Amino acid sequence: MIMIDLDTLDKACPKEQHLKRLAKDLTNIDLDFVYKSDFKNAKELRDFVEAISDSIWMPEKWKKRFILVTDEMNNNAIEYWSRWEDQNRISIKMIKEKKVLQIEVEVEDSWKWKSPKNAEEMYKIKEEKMKKGFWQETWIRWRWLFLIIENTVDKLYFQDSKKWWLIVWVQKNIDLSD
Repeated sequence: MIMIDLDTLDKACPKEQHLKRLAKDLTNIDLDFVYKSDFKNAKELRDFVEAISDSIWMPEKWKKRFILVTDEMNNNAIEYWSRWEDQNRISIKMIKEKKVLQIEVEVEDSWKWKSPKNAEEMYKIKEEKMKKGFWQETWIRWRWLFLIIENTVDKLYFQDSKKWWLIVWVQKNIDLSD
């Protein structure tokens, strides 16, 4: 795993150059980003996710979905679970084997905002929302974490963290033979 601090990274350097320097094998990527909880960093993360997707030749529709899922997880951590300028972490792992690309994204927040939830509470909220049929909503502008993730990824879990607080993790296996 390679740790990248967005606050000290040379912003003028293209993301593709950073990736070539950081990831020796672009079919297996394991990067951790730490950053201040500030929406200014969201664009940097989106740009990195796009560069990562391009570096492994991810199909266009999955690239867009991967950017959306990662962005939504990051934005939720910033907006709901961390105070401004607390440190958050996002981990991106990609393993490409034969015709399958496995993607894992994990976000950790600081749990210092108005009404933080632990993993158990998040599972209860998810269960309540799913019982009400929220996963079937198709509103174009409705960007809700459970909706996007439930309709896009294979696995979702929440875990309490020792260093920060809440971990939100997703996994998706993409069949590249399509």
